[in-house]
Amino acid sequence: MRVLIFNTGNLADVMQMLPAFTDAKYSHANMVFDVIVDERWAEVPQWHPAVGHVFTIPSHSWQRGFISLFASEDVKRLKKQLRKYSYDWVIDLYGGWSSAWFARTVQCACAGFSKVDQKKRSSSVLYNHRQPEAQNLHRVEQIRRLLAHCLHYAVPKSANPQNASGQIDVDYGIEPSRFCAQSASQQAITLMLGAKETRLRLDVEHAKQLVQRLCAMGRPVRLLWRDRVSGDYLRSLAEGTDAELMPNLKISGIASVLMDSCSVVSVDNGLSHMAAALKVPMVRLHSEHTPDCKTAYGGQQLVLAQTDNQCPPAQLLSALERLMATMPAVANELYQKPEAAGVSRVY
Repeated sequence: MRVLIFNTGNLADVMQMLPAFTDAKYSHANMVFDVIVDERWAEVPQWHPAVGHVFTIPSHSWQRGFISLFASEDVKRLKKQLRKYSYDWVIDLYGGWSSAWFARTVQCACAGFSKVDQKKRSSSVLYNHRQPEAQNLHRVEQIRRLLAHCLHYAVPKSANPQNASGQIDVDYGIEPSRFCAQSASQQAITLMLGAKETRLRLDVEHAKQLVQRLCAMGRPVRLLWRDRVSGDYLRSLAEGTDAELMPNLKISGIASVLMDSCSVVSVDNGLSHMAAALKVPMVRLHSEHTPDCKTAYGGQQLVLAQTDNQCPPAQLLSALERLMATMPAVANELYQKPEAAGVSRVY
């Protein structure tokens, strides 16, 4: 069975669909997913063994008007590539009028989410099958249910316990061995405190104090970022400290840095979803501006509330110590000798 997935959203959107692929592959060994994503995230679907072809389209192309979009060379090229394959289903996870219409142009049944508010016009009228959005469920669980319903299998029950944040630990299907080893010690604490939206970032003063106190403890500190705005913000935090500001890395490079970290502190940004998928121990600062259903899901995370961009450094350091103390592979607390931790990861 071959299924086409349309998902041209952000990094978080792309990460959130991977557990559903794991479910489907478990239930149907011959399942293959071809995926259409924004060209910035083309590497991510390739990490999952159930993914066959990854088709890309520039983000600026999909932001055009409806008519100019379908007249664009990017869309013409994409449609030409898709004609080479036959699909059983096309599932639209983007949920816009343009993506729903594009899904209808593929010669097979199409599905997607329907809006809860039926008074509003919804692109879901174009789907052959519509699944209501369950507002009380995380987006990962919504996607798992949508694919299970369309492809006729039951969502597997997780054999893993809940993580520190009370979420079910799901399988993103990413094999760590694809990331080559960087170092054996994995002493570094990686901070991902930047975000395009100012309201999601940690207050500069608190962030600066956190960096200084971690450096004073003798731990290598890395500042990891993806977009230019976040890079500028983290650059100001690194000034006058021993923290290492990472360069602008590709997605696979970011994953390698995460896998080489003993722990992560992150705000609600796209990289937090990657850390959760890779099961890197993470303290996540949850903003009141981020809906619970769209936060990083699963993995090994401990969640702290961030109110008005504030979270005292002492509270963060305490959370890091508590998180590492709950890790079954870590017998010692965070600030003891790194070599005693006994954690073996691959880069």
